[in-house]
Amino acid sequence: MFPKALRRAHSAPDDREALAALQTLHRICRVYAGIGIAVPVFGFATASGLGALGSGWPITSIGLTTAAAAILGLLILPAQDNALTAAQALGRRSAMSPAAASGVTPGSSSRRGSSRASGAPSRTR
Repeated sequence: MFPKALRRAHSAPDDREALAALQTLHRICRVYAGIGIAVPVFGFATASGLGALGSGWPITSIGLTTAAAAILGLLILPAQDNALTAAQALGRRSAMSPAAASGVTPGSSSRRGSSRASGAPSRTR
């Protein structure tokens, strides 16, 4: 879902709804990563309480859940952070006026250059 929302946010940078959906999906993934870390801890406690740590299925389940949480936390979430930051920057740039986006702002032209073009002498103090 995140890649589709990211494509939508990039195709319409001024669409605030697309950016909000992207932020919501990223927040869901962060919460899910936190829960994903807690699940193996509770699984280990439950398996040890039941005396099932010698069985293969609890260890396999805990290992797979830990691996999934690690992949989410170490690979996917940082990539989403970078993509979200880029989408927000793109949205800010599209909200700027064309002059501000190009770096040209009112009053940025030199008065000396314009007075010389009109033939008037420049004043220096």
